[in-house]
Amino acid sequence: MSSTSFPLLHKVLRPIDPLIVRVLRRVDRLARSAGIPYFIAGATARDLIFVNIHGLWAGRATRDIDFGIAFRGVSSPDNQIAWPPKNDMVMNVASFEEALASSILLAVEDQLGVRVASVPGLTLLKLTAWADRGNMTTKDAIDLLQLVSTYAHAGNLDRLYDQAMLILEAAEFDVQLAGAQLPGRDVRVICIECMEGVIGRLLRDDATFERLSDQAVNSELDSDADFQRRLLQFFRRGLTSETFI
Repeated sequence: MSSTSFPLLHKVLRPIDPLIVRVLRRVDRLARSAGIPYFIAGATARDLIFVNIHGLWAGRATRDIDFGIAFRGVSSPDNQIAWPPKNDMVMNVASFEEALASSILLAVEDQLGVRVASVPGLTLLKLTAWADRGNMTTKDAIDLLQLVSTYAHAGNLDRLYDQAMLILEAAEFDVQLAGAQLPGRDVRVICIECMEGVIGRLLRDDATFERLSDQAVNSELDSDADFQRRLLQFFRRGLTSETFI
């Protein structure tokens, strides 16, 4: 696991749903009393970052609130948790450690700051989920495309122009396209080991990458399919390339 972390406290641009705030207060109090690290994941984390911090449209709505809880020593050597009593429900928790380490600290209200999976962390979790259940559902591919297509406008525009001009030039100065390469780079930073493991092998294999693209693009019936595929290709380039191009 990379030691990279993002402790900077983020403030919200738009108010958070009061019902979510109530849940976060309760979970934070319980987790702190037990001394257990946790972070917000899933669609709630996505919404908090894209909508409440950056004022963007987030994507498909959900009422679930997902948490990553660091109960140490309960996962198997292959990063799975089997739920008792029958152990017939298995959950893949690979990349949860990296998502926690790279989480951001969000100021929910004056006396409440909670850790939220960063966009690179969410991207890594989506890749892991797709590797685990991509043959059963297309939702993770759809969510992945939404994350990488919005990345430039989630606080990365200055970064593109200041640090990644070569990427912009390669994308013919299409900000959305160039921005799709950055989350690939950032996933490499927070999970170096992933590039030699399942995630790296998945996106280096052309047939696997095409299956991921087909699932993501076929769901976007009203969109430009060729452009969507280019977004994912730029993301793959950032994830697999050793250079900044």
